[in-house]
Amino acid sequence: MTSSFPFKLSLAPMEGVTHPLMRHQIAQHGGLDLLCTEFIRISSHKPSMRSLKKQIVKSGDIPLSVQIMGNNAELMAESAKLVVDCGADAVDVNMGCPTKRAVKGGVGSAMLKDPKLCYQVLASMREQVPCALSAKIRAGFDNKEGVFEILQAIVDSGADYLAVHPRRRVDHYEGHSDWRIISALKEKSPIPVIGNGDVRTAADAVRMFKETQCDGVMIGRGALSNPWIFLQTSQVLSDQEVFIPNWEDIYHFYHGIAQAFSDFCDNEQGTLNKTKEMLMYFSVNLPEPAPFRKAIGRSQSIDEMMNKLHSFLKEKRELCGKEICAIGKI
Repeated sequence: MTSSFPFKLSLAPMEGVTHPLMRHQIAQHGGLDLLCTEFIRISSHKPSMRSLKKQIVKSGDIPLSVQIMGNNAELMAESAKLVVDCGADAVDVNMGCPTKRAVKGGVGSAMLKDPKLCYQVLASMREQVPCALSAKIRAGFDNKEGVFEILQAIVDSGADYLAVHPRRRVDHYEGHSDWRIISALKEKSPIPVIGNGDVRTAADAVRMFKETQCDGVMIGRGALSNPWIFLQTSQVLSDQEVFIPNWEDIYHFYHGIAQAFSDFCDNEQGTLNKTKEMLMYFSVNLPEPAPFRKAIGRSQSIDEMMNKLHSFLKEKRELCGKEICAIGKI
């Protein structure tokens, strides 16, 4: 871990999730060095300043990385300049999205098949981006051998760092991420490497630092099931007493999300659906998630859902900090 690298703990970009509302809800618990937006698709034209300003909303003084996805070097460079003009502290290129739609459009993980294209896009952007520039990649498209060519293209482009999710595109999110790929990239890379993938607890984050020697850890779904994971990780790394949320802390977090969504969504059904989605991520924490998911899924109103959550957490309060939002075995 490079001590001077500023982005040791970052929230991963997640489509449909890391919008300003959720970024703020997670950021308020501390421990974060970098927040990332969900990707902004750059296809046939530059995004409007109006649309960018809706996404580029900072949470306090935490730096914000804006992720864009496209394969037209000139258009990506122009768009990156707009992103910086709107207040981004860093610009990231999505080279990892595994969806069929992204691959069909030749973007996201499809770019991993063409190191020259990766270089051209990043090098063009480098000319327009005075702040940090990065790429988020996977461990290859359908094999892992080409990942070192991608690394070289990223380095040659002048990018400042890269983040890697060590599954191939063909793996999607199945199986386990291969942290050995993070180690191998870190060993060969002259620029900082951020690791990502299967970090569900603070113990996992600390283990990734130790096992891979990566410069930073990026956490996605693990932060949705435990929003205190960044704080807990930073406290473990600095030998501080670790905060363990009780059942009331957890309830107030999700109650706050529901309130925030009520201001964001056009109607209660939208608020209900969005909050249910977040509680499904939370249920990953649970030793037996099915009954909880069933009860939450059947809720017909925000009040009903919050009452069910309150009763569940109060009943299971002994699990809070042990199995729910736990730091794991250090």
